[in-house]
Amino acid sequence: MFPVVVAAALLNVALSSETARVVETEARSVLERMLVVAVATLRVSDGPAGDLQRVARAIGAAGVRATFIAPDGRVLADSDVSDDSLARMENHAGRPEIVEAWASGTGTAVRYSTTIGAPLMYVARRIGDRDAGLVLRLAMPMHRIEAENSARRRLLAFVTAAALLLAAVGVWIAAALLTRRVRRLSEAAAMVAAGRGDVSLDDRHNDEFTTLSRALSDLARSNRAALDRLALEGNRLRTILDAMREGMMAVGPDGRITLVNRAMLDLVGYRGDAVGLTPAEVSRQPELLDAVQAAIRGQAVTCEVQATHPRRAMLLLNAAAIPDGHGAVVVVHDTTDVHRLHQVRRDFVANVSHELRNPLATIQAAAETLASLGDHDVEDRAALISAISRQTERMGAIVRDLLDLARVESGQYPIHLEDADPGPVLDAAIAAIRPLADARGIALHCEPTDASVRCRFDPEALATVIGNLLDNAVKYTRPGDRVHVRVRPVERSVEIEVADTGPGIEEVHLPRLFERFYRVDTGRSRDLGGTGLGLSIVKHLVQAMGGTVRVRSTVAQGTTFTVCLPRPDA
Repeated sequence: MFPVVVAAALLNVALSSETARVVETEARSVLERMLVVAVATLRVSDGPAGDLQRVARAIGAAGVRATFIAPDGRVLADSDVSDDSLARMENHAGRPEIVEAWASGTGTAVRYSTTIGAPLMYVARRIGDRDAGLVLRLAMPMHRIEAENSARRRLLAFVTAAALLLAAVGVWIAAALLTRRVRRLSEAAAMVAAGRGDVSLDDRHNDEFTTLSRALSDLARSNRAALDRLALEGNRLRTILDAMREGMMAVGPDGRITLVNRAMLDLVGYRGDAVGLTPAEVSRQPELLDAVQAAIRGQAVTCEVQATHPRRAMLLLNAAAIPDGHGAVVVVHDTTDVHRLHQVRRDFVANVSHELRNPLATIQAAAETLASLGDHDVEDRAALISAISRQTERMGAIVRDLLDLARVESGQYPIHLEDADPGPVLDAAIAAIRPLADARGIALHCEPTDASVRCRFDPEALATVIGNLLDNAVKYTRPGDRVHVRVRPVERSVEIEVADTGPGIEEVHLPRLFERFYRVDTGRSRDLGGTGLGLSIVKHLVQAMGGTVRVRSTVAQGTTFTVCLPRPDA
Protein backbone atom coordinates (compact mmCIF):
# COMPACT_ATOMS: atom_id res chain seq x y z
CA MET A 1 0.00 0.00 0.00
CA PHE A 2 2.77 2.48 0.89
CA PRO A 3 4.40 2.23 -2.58
CA VAL A 4 1.01 2.93 -4.15
CA VAL A 5 0.58 6.10 -2.06
CA VAL A 6 4.10 7.29 -2.89
CA ALA A 7 3.56 6.62 -6.59
CA ALA A 8 0.23 8.53 -6.48
CA ALA A 9 1.92 11.53 -4.79
CA LEU A 10 4.74 11.57 -7.32
CA LEU A 11 2.23 11.25 -10.15
CA ASN A 12 0.24 14.16 -8.70
CA VAL A 13 3.34 16.32 -8.60
CA ALA A 14 4.29 15.31 -12.14
CA LEU A 15 0.79 15.93 -13.49
CA SER A 16 0.53 19.29 -11.72
CA SER A 17 3.86 20.36 -13.16
CA GLU A 18 2.95 19.12 -16.61
CA THR A 19 -0.48 20.81 -16.46
CA ALA A 20 1.06 24.11 -15.41
CA ARG A 21 3.61 23.86 -18.19
CA VAL A 22 0.98 23.04 -20.83
CA VAL A 23 -1.44 25.73 -19.67
CA GLU A 24 1.37 28.25 -19.41
CA THR A 25 2.45 27.43 -22.95
CA GLU A 26 -1.09 27.76 -24.22
CA ALA A 27 -1.56 31.05 -22.36
CA ARG A 28 1.67 32.42 -23.72
CA SER A 29 0.66 31.37 -27.24
CA VAL A 30 -2.76 33.02 -26.89
CA LEU A 31 -1.26 36.20 -25.49
CA GLU A 32 1.36 36.34 -28.20
CA ARG A 33 -1.31 36.02 -30.89
CA MET A 34 -3.44 38.67 -29.26
CA LEU A 35 -0.36 40.82 -28.88
CA VAL A 36 0.29 40.60 -32.59
CA VAL A 37 -3.29 41.61 -33.30
CA ALA A 38 -3.13 44.42 -30.75
CA VAL A 39 0.09 45.82 -32.23
CA ALA A 40 -1.36 45.68 -35.70
CA THR A 41 -4.51 47.42 -34.49
CA LEU A 42 -2.48 50.06 -32.76
CA ARG A 43 -0.46 50.80 -35.89
CA VAL A 44 -3.47 51.27 -38.12
CA SER A 45 -5.15 53.49 -35.56
CA ASP A 46 -4.09 56.82 -34.33
CA GLY A 47 -0.54 55.64 -33.63
CA PRO A 48 1.28 56.00 -30.40
CA ALA A 49 -0.02 59.42 -29.88
CA GLY A 50 -3.59 58.17 -30.09
CA ASP A 51 -5.84 57.36 -27.21
CA LEU A 52 -3.89 54.53 -25.59
CA GLN A 53 -6.46 54.04 -22.84
CA ARG A 54 -9.21 53.47 -25.39
CA VAL A 55 -7.03 50.97 -27.25
CA ALA A 56 -6.19 49.19 -24.01
CA ARG A 57 -9.85 48.83 -23.14
CA ALA A 58 -10.61 47.57 -26.61
CA ILE A 59 -7.92 44.89 -26.24
CA GLY A 60 -9.10 44.07 -22.72
CA ALA A 61 -12.55 43.33 -24.09
CA ALA A 62 -11.07 40.07 -25.43
CA GLY A 63 -10.55 38.78 -21.90
CA VAL A 64 -6.98 39.89 -21.36
CA ARG A 65 -5.41 42.80 -19.55
CA ALA A 66 -3.57 45.34 -21.74
CA THR A 67 -1.02 47.76 -20.34
CA PHE A 68 1.08 50.42 -22.14
CA ILE A 69 4.39 51.33 -20.45
CA ALA A 70 6.62 54.28 -21.31
CA PRO A 71 10.42 53.91 -21.64
CA ASP A 72 10.81 55.38 -18.19
CA GLY A 73 8.45 52.75 -16.71
CA ARG A 74 5.36 54.89 -16.32
CA VAL A 75 2.04 53.23 -17.05
CA LEU A 76 0.42 55.10 -19.86
CA ALA A 77 -2.74 53.01 -20.10
CA ASP A 78 -4.27 49.90 -18.49
CA SER A 79 -7.46 48.12 -19.48
CA ASP A 80 -8.25 47.12 -15.90
CA VAL A 81 -7.47 50.48 -14.25
CA SER A 82 -9.55 53.63 -14.39
CA ASP A 83 -8.13 56.78 -15.82
CA ASP A 84 -7.94 58.43 -12.44
CA SER A 85 -5.84 55.60 -11.01
CA LEU A 86 -3.22 55.46 -13.73
CA ALA A 87 -1.10 58.11 -12.10
CA ARG A 88 -0.99 56.18 -8.83
CA MET A 89 0.22 52.87 -10.38
CA GLU A 90 3.71 51.62 -9.59
CA ASN A 91 6.54 52.18 -12.00
CA HIS A 92 6.96 49.10 -14.17
CA ALA A 93 10.50 49.70 -15.35
CA GLY A 94 11.85 46.89 -13.17
CA ARG A 95 9.33 44.27 -14.07
CA PRO A 96 11.07 41.24 -15.60
CA GLU A 97 8.94 41.04 -18.71
CA ILE A 98 9.38 44.80 -19.30
CA VAL A 99 13.14 44.65 -18.89
CA GLU A 100 13.26 41.67 -21.23
CA ALA A 101 11.01 43.40 -23.78
CA TRP A 102 13.17 46.55 -23.87
CA ALA A 103 16.24 44.37 -24.23
CA SER A 104 15.13 41.81 -26.79
CA GLY A 105 11.80 43.00 -28.07
CA THR A 106 9.65 40.40 -26.24
CA GLY A 107 9.42 39.35 -22.63
CA THR A 108 7.31 36.88 -20.59
CA ALA A 109 6.70 36.25 -16.93
CA VAL A 110 4.26 34.58 -14.53
CA ARG A 111 3.69 36.58 -11.34
CA TYR A 112 1.13 37.37 -8.69
CA SER A 113 -0.45 40.72 -9.39
CA THR A 114 -1.06 42.90 -6.35
CA THR A 115 -3.20 45.15 -8.46
CA ILE A 116 -5.90 42.58 -9.19
CA GLY A 117 -4.98 40.08 -6.46
CA ALA A 118 -4.46 37.06 -8.74
CA PRO A 119 -1.56 35.23 -10.51
CA LEU A 120 -1.10 36.41 -14.11
CA MET A 121 0.75 35.33 -17.23
CA TYR A 122 2.57 38.39 -18.74
CA VAL A 123 3.71 38.81 -22.37
CA ALA A 124 5.31 42.16 -23.38
CA ARG A 125 6.28 43.53 -26.83
CA ARG A 126 8.29 46.62 -27.58
CA ILE A 127 6.66 48.97 -30.07
CA GLY A 128 9.02 51.38 -31.81
CA ASP A 129 12.67 51.94 -31.04
CA ARG A 130 14.17 51.81 -27.62
CA ASP A 131 14.29 55.56 -27.14
CA ALA A 132 10.97 56.77 -28.47
CA GLY A 133 8.77 53.70 -28.41
CA LEU A 134 6.68 52.06 -25.75
CA VAL A 135 5.89 48.55 -24.47
CA LEU A 136 2.54 46.82 -24.81
CA ARG A 137 2.02 44.14 -22.18
CA LEU A 138 -0.80 41.66 -22.16
CA ALA A 139 -1.73 39.61 -19.08
CA MET A 140 -4.03 36.63 -18.65
CA PRO A 141 -5.26 35.36 -15.22
CA MET A 142 -4.00 31.88 -14.22
CA HIS A 143 -7.46 30.75 -13.01
CA ARG A 144 -7.65 28.41 -15.96
CA ILE A 145 -4.43 26.78 -14.90
CA GLU A 146 -5.72 26.41 -11.36
CA ALA A 147 -9.05 25.02 -12.64
CA GLU A 148 -7.24 22.57 -14.88
CA ASN A 149 -5.00 21.54 -11.99
CA SER A 150 -7.98 21.08 -9.66
CA ALA A 151 -9.79 18.89 -12.16
CA ARG A 152 -6.70 16.83 -12.73
CA ARG A 153 -6.10 16.56 -8.99
CA ARG A 154 -9.65 15.33 -8.46
CA LEU A 155 -9.21 12.82 -11.27
CA LEU A 156 -5.86 11.76 -9.83
CA ALA A 157 -7.38 11.46 -6.35
CA PHE A 158 -10.17 9.28 -7.71
CA VAL A 159 -7.74 7.14 -9.65
CA THR A 160 -5.46 6.92 -6.61
CA ALA A 161 -8.37 5.95 -4.33
CA ALA A 162 -9.48 3.30 -6.82
CA ALA A 163 -5.92 2.03 -7.10
CA LEU A 164 -5.58 1.96 -3.32
CA LEU A 165 -8.87 0.08 -2.99
CA LEU A 166 -7.84 -2.45 -5.62
CA ALA A 167 -4.42 -2.70 -4.01
CA ALA A 168 -6.04 -3.20 -0.58
CA VAL A 169 -8.31 -5.94 -1.94
CA GLY A 170 -5.36 -7.55 -3.69
CA VAL A 171 -3.20 -7.28 -0.58
CA TRP A 172 -6.03 -8.69 1.58
CA ILE A 173 -6.49 -11.64 -0.77
CA ALA A 174 -2.75 -12.24 -1.00
CA ALA A 175 -2.39 -11.87 2.78
CA ALA A 176 -5.27 -14.30 3.36
CA LEU A 177 -3.69 -16.85 1.04
CA LEU A 178 -0.28 -16.36 2.58
CA THR A 179 -1.74 -16.45 6.10
CA ARG A 180 -3.48 -19.72 5.36
CA ARG A 181 -0.28 -21.21 3.99
CA VAL A 182 1.71 -19.86 6.93
CA ARG A 183 -0.88 -21.27 9.34
CA ARG A 184 -0.62 -24.66 7.68
CA LEU A 185 3.16 -24.48 7.92
CA SER A 186 2.91 -23.48 11.58
CA GLU A 187 0.54 -26.37 12.33
CA ALA A 188 2.82 -28.74 10.45
CA ALA A 189 5.83 -27.48 12.39
CA ALA A 190 3.93 -28.07 15.66
CA MET A 191 3.10 -31.61 14.53
CA VAL A 192 6.75 -32.23 13.66
CA ALA A 193 7.78 -30.90 17.08
CA ALA A 194 5.28 -33.29 18.67
CA GLY A 195 6.84 -36.23 16.82
CA ARG A 196 4.08 -36.76 14.28
CA GLY A 197 5.25 -38.39 11.10
CA ASP A 198 2.04 -38.16 9.05
CA VAL A 199 2.64 -34.52 8.03
CA SER A 200 1.83 -34.02 4.34
CA LEU A 201 1.62 -30.52 2.82
CA ASP A 202 0.07 -30.58 -0.65
CA ASP A 203 1.40 -27.22 -1.85
CA ARG A 204 1.09 -26.92 -5.62
CA HIS A 205 2.74 -23.50 -5.86
CA ASN A 206 6.30 -23.03 -6.91
CA ASP A 207 7.79 -20.56 -4.46
CA GLU A 208 9.71 -20.42 -1.23
CA PHE A 209 6.68 -21.65 0.76
CA THR A 210 6.52 -24.75 -1.43
CA THR A 211 10.18 -25.45 -0.75
CA LEU A 212 9.59 -24.97 2.97
CA SER A 213 6.51 -27.25 2.87
CA ARG A 214 8.47 -30.03 1.19
CA ALA A 215 11.30 -29.58 3.66
CA LEU A 216 8.86 -29.84 6.59
CA SER A 217 7.27 -32.97 5.13
CA ASP A 218 10.69 -34.56 4.65
CA LEU A 219 11.70 -33.49 8.16
CA ALA A 220 8.51 -35.00 9.61
CA ARG A 221 9.13 -38.34 7.92
CA SER A 222 12.78 -38.33 8.93
CA ASN A 223 11.90 -37.26 12.46
CA ARG A 224 9.22 -39.95 12.74
CA ALA A 225 11.62 -42.60 11.50
CA ALA A 226 14.25 -41.44 13.99
CA LEU A 227 11.69 -41.44 16.83
CA ASP A 228 10.50 -44.91 15.83
CA ARG A 229 14.07 -46.15 15.86
CA LEU A 230 14.66 -44.53 19.25
CA ALA A 231 11.42 -46.02 20.60
CA LEU A 232 12.38 -49.45 19.25
CA GLU A 233 15.84 -49.18 20.78
CA GLY A 234 14.31 -47.94 24.03
CA ASN A 235 11.88 -50.88 24.09
CA ARG A 236 14.70 -53.29 23.34
CA LEU A 237 16.81 -51.77 26.07
CA ARG A 238 13.92 -51.88 28.53
CA THR A 239 13.13 -55.49 27.60
CA ILE A 240 16.77 -56.47 27.99
CA LEU A 241 17.07 -54.69 31.32
CA ASP A 242 13.84 -56.17 32.68
CA ALA A 243 14.90 -59.63 31.50
CA MET A 244 18.19 -59.37 33.38
CA ARG A 245 18.42 -61.22 36.66
CA GLU A 246 21.10 -58.75 37.72
CA GLY A 247 20.04 -55.40 39.10
CA MET A 248 21.19 -52.38 37.08
CA MET A 249 21.06 -48.70 37.95
CA ALA A 250 22.44 -45.68 36.07
CA VAL A 251 22.77 -42.28 37.71
CA GLY A 252 23.57 -38.91 36.17
CA PRO A 253 26.29 -36.45 37.20
CA ASP A 254 23.81 -34.88 39.64
CA GLY A 255 23.45 -38.21 41.46
CA ARG A 256 19.86 -38.86 40.35
CA ILE A 257 18.68 -42.11 38.79
CA THR A 258 18.31 -42.01 35.00
CA LEU A 259 17.75 -45.71 34.33
CA VAL A 260 16.89 -48.68 36.53
CA ASN A 261 15.49 -52.14 35.93
CA ARG A 262 12.94 -54.16 37.84
CA ALA A 263 15.53 -56.57 39.26
CA MET A 264 17.34 -53.70 40.99
CA LEU A 265 14.10 -52.37 42.48
CA ASP A 266 13.25 -55.85 43.74
CA LEU A 267 16.70 -56.22 45.30
CA VAL A 268 16.42 -52.90 47.18
CA GLY A 269 12.72 -53.42 48.02
CA TYR A 270 11.35 -50.32 46.27
CA ARG A 271 7.94 -50.12 44.58
CA GLY A 272 7.16 -47.43 42.03
CA ASP A 273 8.99 -45.33 39.46
CA ALA A 274 12.48 -44.53 40.73
CA VAL A 275 13.68 -42.45 37.75
CA GLY A 276 14.56 -38.95 38.92
CA LEU A 277 15.09 -39.97 42.54
CA THR A 278 18.39 -40.31 44.34
CA PRO A 279 19.72 -43.78 45.26
CA ALA A 280 19.29 -42.89 48.93
CA GLU A 281 15.54 -42.51 48.34
CA VAL A 282 15.15 -46.06 47.00
CA SER A 283 17.77 -48.08 48.92
CA ARG A 284 18.79 -48.50 52.57
CA GLN A 285 22.02 -50.32 51.74
CA PRO A 286 24.95 -48.03 52.71
CA GLU A 287 27.49 -50.03 50.67
CA LEU A 288 25.39 -49.46 47.52
CA LEU A 289 25.18 -45.71 48.15
CA ASP A 290 28.93 -45.50 48.82
CA ALA A 291 29.65 -47.44 45.62
CA VAL A 292 27.50 -45.03 43.58
CA GLN A 293 29.25 -41.97 44.99
CA ALA A 294 32.68 -43.50 44.45
CA ALA A 295 31.81 -44.39 40.83
CA ILE A 296 30.59 -40.82 40.15
CA ARG A 297 34.00 -39.64 41.33
CA GLY A 298 35.61 -41.98 38.80
CA GLN A 299 36.52 -44.90 41.06
CA ALA A 300 35.63 -48.46 40.05
CA VAL A 301 34.14 -50.46 42.92
CA THR A 302 33.69 -54.24 43.34
CA CYS A 303 32.55 -55.64 46.65
CA GLU A 304 30.27 -58.24 48.19
CA VAL A 305 27.87 -57.20 50.92
CA GLN A 306 25.20 -58.85 53.01
CA ALA A 307 21.83 -57.16 52.67
CA THR A 308 19.15 -57.26 55.34
CA HIS A 309 16.34 -55.39 53.52
CA PRO A 310 13.94 -56.40 52.05
CA ARG A 311 15.39 -59.84 52.78
CA ARG A 312 18.67 -61.30 53.86
CA ALA A 313 20.83 -61.82 50.80
CA MET A 314 24.41 -61.76 49.59
CA LEU A 315 24.97 -59.10 46.90
CA LEU A 316 27.96 -58.55 44.62
CA LEU A 317 28.27 -54.85 43.65
CA ASN A 318 30.10 -53.64 40.55
CA ALA A 319 30.13 -49.86 40.03
CA ALA A 320 31.92 -47.91 37.30
CA ALA A 321 31.89 -44.36 35.97
CA ILE A 322 30.30 -43.44 32.63
CA PRO A 323 32.91 -41.79 30.36
CA ASP A 324 33.08 -37.99 30.03
CA GLY A 325 31.59 -37.41 33.47
CA HIS A 326 28.07 -38.51 32.57
CA GLY A 327 27.43 -40.33 35.84
CA ALA A 328 27.87 -43.94 36.90
CA VAL A 329 26.45 -47.44 36.41
CA VAL A 330 25.94 -50.00 39.17
CA VAL A 331 25.30 -53.69 38.52
CA VAL A 332 24.22 -55.89 41.43
CA HIS A 333 24.36 -59.68 41.34
CA ASP A 334 22.33 -61.67 43.84
CA THR A 335 24.81 -64.35 44.91
CA THR A 336 22.59 -65.77 47.64
CA ASP A 337 21.80 -68.91 45.64
CA VAL A 338 25.46 -69.31 44.72
CA HIS A 339 26.45 -69.18 48.39
CA ARG A 340 23.62 -71.53 49.25
CA LEU A 341 24.69 -73.97 46.53
CA HIS A 342 28.26 -73.80 47.74
CA GLN A 343 27.02 -74.53 51.23
CA VAL A 344 24.84 -77.36 49.92
CA ARG A 345 27.83 -78.77 48.07
CA ARG A 346 29.98 -78.57 51.17
CA ASP A 347 27.22 -80.14 53.25
CA PHE A 348 26.69 -82.83 50.64
CA VAL A 349 30.36 -83.73 50.53
CA ALA A 350 30.49 -83.72 54.29
CA ASN A 351 27.30 -85.80 54.58
CA VAL A 352 28.38 -88.35 51.98
CA SER A 353 31.80 -88.58 53.57
CA HIS A 354 30.20 -89.04 56.95
CA GLU A 355 27.65 -91.58 55.71
CA LEU A 356 30.27 -93.66 53.91
CA ARG A 357 32.97 -93.33 56.54
CA ASN A 358 31.17 -95.38 59.18
CA PRO A 359 30.33 -98.36 56.92
CA LEU A 360 33.82 -98.31 55.46
CA ALA A 361 35.37 -98.17 58.93
CA THR A 362 33.17 -101.06 60.03
CA ILE A 363 34.04 -103.11 56.96
CA GLN A 364 37.74 -102.36 57.36
CA ALA A 365 37.74 -103.32 61.03
CA ALA A 366 35.77 -106.49 60.36
CA ALA A 367 38.06 -107.46 57.52
CA GLU A 368 41.17 -106.94 59.63
CA THR A 369 39.67 -108.92 62.48
CA LEU A 370 38.53 -111.66 60.13
CA ALA A 371 42.04 -111.97 58.73
CA SER A 372 43.49 -112.53 62.18
CA LEU A 373 41.02 -115.23 63.26
CA GLY A 374 41.91 -118.86 63.24
CA ASP A 375 39.97 -121.72 61.79
CA HIS A 376 38.41 -122.60 65.14
CA ASP A 377 36.70 -119.14 65.60
CA VAL A 378 33.73 -120.04 63.45
CA GLU A 379 31.12 -117.99 65.36
CA ASP A 380 33.22 -114.83 65.34
CA ARG A 381 33.94 -115.31 61.66
CA ALA A 382 30.18 -115.55 60.87
CA ALA A 383 29.40 -112.37 62.90
CA LEU A 384 32.10 -110.39 61.12
CA ILE A 385 30.94 -111.56 57.71
CA SER A 386 27.36 -110.56 58.63
CA ALA A 387 28.54 -107.07 59.67
CA ILE A 388 30.46 -106.63 56.42
CA SER A 389 27.36 -107.68 54.46
CA ARG A 390 25.11 -105.23 56.32
CA GLN A 391 27.46 -102.28 55.85
CA THR A 392 28.01 -103.14 52.21
CA GLU A 393 24.25 -103.27 51.65
CA ARG A 394 23.90 -99.91 53.40
CA MET A 395 26.58 -98.36 51.21
CA GLY A 396 24.87 -99.76 48.13
CA ALA A 397 21.57 -98.23 49.20
CA ILE A 398 23.26 -94.85 49.67
CA VAL A 399 24.85 -95.03 46.22
CA ARG A 400 21.56 -96.10 44.60
CA ASP A 401 19.65 -93.25 46.23
CA LEU A 402 22.35 -90.78 45.25
CA LEU A 403 22.19 -91.96 41.64
CA ASP A 404 18.38 -91.79 41.63
CA LEU A 405 18.44 -88.30 43.13
CA ALA A 406 21.05 -87.13 40.61
CA ARG A 407 18.97 -88.49 37.73
CA VAL A 408 15.82 -86.74 38.98
CA GLU A 409 17.57 -83.40 39.57
CA SER A 410 19.30 -83.48 36.17
CA GLY A 411 16.08 -84.35 34.30
CA GLN A 412 17.41 -87.73 33.19
CA TYR A 413 14.82 -89.68 35.15
CA PRO A 414 12.24 -90.82 32.58
CA ILE A 415 8.88 -89.27 33.49
CA HIS A 416 5.89 -90.47 31.42
CA LEU A 417 2.77 -88.74 32.64
CA GLU A 418 -0.64 -90.28 32.19
CA ASP A 419 -4.14 -89.45 33.37
CA ALA A 420 -5.30 -92.39 35.47
CA ASP A 421 -6.69 -93.62 38.77
CA PRO A 422 -3.86 -93.72 41.38
CA GLY A 423 -5.61 -96.52 43.30
CA PRO A 424 -3.76 -99.49 41.73
CA VAL A 425 -0.35 -97.85 42.37
CA LEU A 426 -1.28 -97.23 46.01
CA ASP A 427 -2.54 -100.82 46.45
CA ALA A 428 0.73 -102.20 45.07
CA ALA A 429 2.83 -99.98 47.34
CA ILE A 430 0.77 -100.96 50.40
CA ALA A 431 1.03 -104.64 49.51
CA ALA A 432 4.82 -104.33 49.27
CA ILE A 433 5.18 -102.69 52.69
CA ARG A 434 2.56 -104.75 54.53
CA PRO A 435 4.91 -107.62 55.57
CA LEU A 436 7.22 -105.11 57.29
CA ALA A 437 4.24 -103.40 58.95
CA ASP A 438 2.90 -106.72 60.20
CA ALA A 439 6.30 -107.68 61.52
CA ARG A 440 6.55 -104.41 63.48
CA GLY A 441 2.94 -104.58 64.70
CA ILE A 442 1.84 -101.53 62.70
CA ALA A 443 -1.80 -101.34 61.56
CA LEU A 444 -1.78 -100.36 57.88
CA HIS A 445 -5.06 -99.06 56.44
CA CYS A 446 -6.00 -97.63 53.03
CA GLU A 447 -9.35 -96.04 52.29
CA PRO A 448 -11.03 -97.39 49.19
CA THR A 449 -10.43 -95.09 46.20
CA ASP A 450 -13.02 -93.95 43.73
CA ALA A 451 -12.05 -95.00 40.20
CA SER A 452 -13.55 -91.78 38.88
CA VAL A 453 -10.93 -89.74 40.75
CA ARG A 454 -8.11 -89.36 38.28
CA CYS A 455 -4.88 -87.36 38.28
CA ARG A 456 -1.77 -86.88 36.15
CA PHE A 457 1.27 -88.92 37.26
CA ASP A 458 4.03 -91.32 36.26
CA PRO A 459 3.20 -94.79 37.71
CA GLU A 460 6.83 -95.73 38.48
CA ALA A 461 7.62 -92.35 40.04
CA LEU A 462 4.39 -92.37 42.10
CA ALA A 463 5.18 -95.92 43.29
CA THR A 464 8.63 -94.73 44.47
CA VAL A 465 7.10 -91.69 46.22
CA ILE A 466 4.39 -93.64 48.07
CA GLY A 467 6.83 -96.48 48.82
CA ASN A 468 9.33 -94.11 50.48
CA LEU A 469 6.59 -92.37 52.50
CA LEU A 470 5.13 -95.71 53.66
CA ASP A 471 8.59 -97.08 54.45
CA ASN A 472 9.38 -94.06 56.64
CA ALA A 473 5.95 -94.23 58.31
CA VAL A 474 6.34 -97.92 59.16
CA LYS A 475 9.99 -97.61 60.30
CA TYR A 476 9.59 -94.57 62.54
CA THR A 477 6.29 -95.45 64.22
CA ARG A 478 5.95 -97.53 67.36
CA PRO A 479 4.37 -100.99 67.64
CA GLY A 480 0.62 -100.58 67.89
CA ASP A 481 0.57 -97.30 65.91
CA ARG A 482 -1.44 -96.93 62.74
CA VAL A 483 -0.52 -95.81 59.18
CA HIS A 484 -3.41 -94.46 57.14
CA VAL A 485 -3.50 -93.79 53.34
CA ARG A 486 -6.26 -91.68 51.83
CA VAL A 487 -7.03 -90.15 48.42
CA ARG A 488 -9.30 -87.12 48.09
CA PRO A 489 -10.06 -84.73 45.22
CA VAL A 490 -9.81 -80.97 45.78
CA GLU A 491 -10.46 -78.04 43.41
CA ARG A 492 -7.88 -78.64 40.66
CA SER A 493 -5.77 -81.43 42.12
CA VAL A 494 -5.88 -84.78 43.88
CA GLU A 495 -4.32 -85.13 47.34
CA ILE A 496 -2.77 -88.39 48.51
CA GLU A 497 -2.19 -88.43 52.27
CA VAL A 498 0.11 -90.81 54.17
CA ALA A 499 -0.54 -90.27 57.87
CA ASP A 500 0.77 -92.05 60.95
CA THR A 501 0.12 -91.89 64.69
CA GLY A 502 3.82 -92.07 65.57
CA PRO A 503 5.90 -89.84 67.87
CA GLY A 504 5.68 -86.87 65.49
CA ILE A 505 8.37 -84.35 64.48
CA GLU A 506 9.25 -81.14 66.22
CA GLU A 507 8.35 -78.04 64.25
CA VAL A 508 11.95 -76.83 64.10
CA HIS A 509 12.84 -79.79 61.87
CA LEU A 510 9.98 -79.47 59.36
CA PRO A 511 11.50 -76.79 57.03
CA ARG A 512 14.63 -78.92 56.45
CA LEU A 513 12.94 -82.30 56.36
CA PHE A 514 13.31 -82.68 52.55
CA GLU A 515 17.03 -81.80 52.49
CA ARG A 516 19.53 -84.48 51.54
CA PHE A 517 20.97 -86.44 54.48
CA TYR A 518 18.90 -84.47 56.98
CA ARG A 519 17.75 -86.66 59.88
CA VAL A 520 15.59 -85.82 62.86
CA ASP A 521 17.17 -88.63 64.92
CA THR A 522 20.52 -89.47 63.35
CA GLY A 523 21.35 -92.52 65.40
CA ARG A 524 17.93 -94.13 65.14
CA SER A 525 17.81 -93.48 61.41
CA ARG A 526 21.09 -95.27 60.82
CA ASP A 527 20.03 -98.19 62.98
CA LEU A 528 16.92 -98.54 60.82
CA GLY A 529 18.96 -98.52 57.63
CA GLY A 530 17.92 -95.08 56.41
CA THR A 531 20.14 -93.19 53.97
CA GLY A 532 18.72 -89.70 54.62
CA LEU A 533 17.85 -89.28 50.91
CA GLY A 534 14.35 -90.76 50.72
CA LEU A 535 12.36 -87.55 51.33
CA SER A 536 14.64 -85.56 49.02
CA ILE A 537 13.87 -88.08 46.27
CA VAL A 538 10.14 -87.80 47.08
CA LYS A 539 10.22 -84.01 46.74
CA HIS A 540 12.03 -84.01 43.39
CA LEU A 541 9.88 -86.77 41.87
CA VAL A 542 6.65 -85.00 42.86
CA GLN A 543 7.92 -81.73 41.37
CA ALA A 544 8.90 -83.56 38.16
CA MET A 545 5.26 -84.72 37.88
CA GLY A 546 4.03 -81.14 38.25
CA GLY A 547 2.86 -81.53 41.85
CA THR A 548 3.82 -80.47 45.36
CA VAL A 549 4.44 -82.21 48.67
CA ARG A 550 4.01 -80.83 52.17
CA VAL A 551 4.19 -82.11 55.73
CA ARG A 552 2.49 -81.31 58.99
CA SER A 553 3.27 -82.92 62.30
CA THR A 554 2.43 -82.72 66.00
CA VAL A 555 4.72 -84.21 68.63
CA ALA A 556 3.24 -87.33 70.24
CA GLN A 557 0.30 -87.27 67.81
CA GLY A 558 1.73 -88.20 64.44
CA THR A 559 2.86 -86.93 61.05
CA THR A 560 1.01 -86.46 57.76
CA PHE A 561 2.65 -86.17 54.33
CA THR A 562 0.39 -84.81 51.54
CA VAL A 563 1.21 -85.26 47.84
CA CYS A 564 -0.79 -82.95 45.50
CA LEU A 565 -0.98 -84.01 41.84
CA PRO A 566 -2.80 -82.06 39.09
CA ARG A 567 -6.10 -83.31 37.74
CA PRO A 568 -6.47 -83.97 33.97
CA ASP A 569 -8.70 -80.93 33.47
CA ALA A 570 -6.40 -78.58 35.44
